[in-house]
Amino acid sequence: MPRSTSTSAMANPSHSSSRTRARRAAPCASRVEASLRKATAWALVCCLAASAVPMGTALAQSATRSAEASSTTSSTTSAAQSTVLSEARGATARPGWYVGLQLAAAALHIDASNLPVTGVRLDPIGSGVQVSAGYAFSTAFALELSLLGTRYGTDQSGIDAGCAQLTLDAVAHLSEGSRLQPYVAGGLGGVVVALQGTQLEEASLRGGQVDVGGGLEGFVSRHFALALEYRYSIQSYQKQVTGAGGLSLSRDIVGEGHAHSWGLRCVYSF
Repeated sequence: MPRSTSTSAMANPSHSSSRTRARRAAPCASRVEASLRKATAWALVCCLAASAVPMGTALAQSATRSAEASSTTSSTTSAAQSTVLSEARGATARPGWYVGLQLAAAALHIDASNLPVTGVRLDPIGSGVQVSAGYAFSTAFALELSLLGTRYGTDQSGIDAGCAQLTLDAVAHLSEGSRLQPYVAGGLGGVVVALQGTQLEEASLRGGQVDVGGGLEGFVSRHFALALEYRYSIQSYQKQVTGAGGLSLSRDIVGEGHAHSWGLRCVYSF
């Protein structure tokens, strides 16, 4: 049997060499296939990496835009809040010039014997208007010049009375930094009480006064405020003036009186 096998192999040498070449080619094919697999894997990795770079860039840009938008929104909100807070803080008393207009009611008490017209009695309550201008040196202190004019009826037909009070007051706010601020005031000034009628040319009392008072002021905005105010004045009359036919007569007197005034005032600060 071995001999026949050897004989067969020797009888067909081409078949034997083909099998030998096939056995030698098998490992080469395996190596080529492995190399192809590796190359394919590397190509896939490179493609994924190439596509991941733009995607990462886009994601980074999107995140940057989102952060910028969030920062802008936050800045806008903070600016709006700061503006509101600034407006709220600004709506208080502040240094500078201001003017005021007040609708007032008043009560004037004078001894009838001091009036230049005998037998005239004033009505207990009168009404009038006060204009004022002042300068605030700080949020707590101001100087104010005011003129209050009031009109009173009398118990005699055809005769009315008017009172003018010019005062220079110091004003002190008691609660700084608040929209609602109480204040006190006091000062010196002059007063004129005049009787007016169809048959009167001039009949008046003239003197000085000391006034004290206070109020409650509420700030509506940075420029506007409303105040409820009360003043009490003690008056001293030194002159009585009467006139007729273009001539006036003045005589010295010693007279006293007092007045109350109260009203609603609107203030504009520059």
